[in-house]
Amino acid sequence: GVNDGGALGRKTDKVPVTPATDPVTFQDREALESTPGLVTGLGPDNDFRVVRAAAGDSISIAISAAGHVKYWGSFRGSEGLLGFGGVKKAIQIEPVDLPFAPFQTRSSAFTAVAAGADHVLMLASDGHLYSMGDNLQCQLGRKVPPRAQLRALTPEPLALKKILTIGTGSYHSFAVDDKGRVWAWG
Repeated sequence: GVNDGGALGRKTDKVPVTPATDPVTFQDREALESTPGLVTGLGPDNDFRVVRAAAGDSISIAISAAGHVKYWGSFRGSEGLLGFGGVKKAIQIEPVDLPFAPFQTRSSAFTAVAAGADHVLMLASDGHLYSMGDNLQCQLGRKVPPRAQLRALTPEPLALKKILTIGTGSYHSFAVDDKGRVWAWG
């Protein structure tokens, strides 16, 4: 797919021809994007066996067998590239851990992930739901003031509890709780 925002999790621009016979000869970007390839830094060699994954327009996210989360790419907003990890116009080519301590010290693991066009939902094993990304269509399920738009690029919990399953569309989100109630927003 297209890797303009880094969603493929690997470099596709200015990749040298191997073996390098000429320092300015690069592999064809379109050929690299249209050929399946491994995401850098995931897999058994890196102690991150992927069991769940989701992809939006320019963002990708994966959950390991241990319930850890890595993500890469970039979120887009109505005016173009929004950013990654709270940094405007940032693109993350290789997968990284979620950017802040509460997720790294949690006792519960993540069990499910869903991605819309430019937002992500993550479900923890304790039934709590987290969202991050663009909120132009209210798809995050929480208020994000326009001046705090970059804060929405890091996960925050929603008020919903005891969630069992989640889903997303391009600009909307769904959750089903332990009583069978379906919650929708966006």
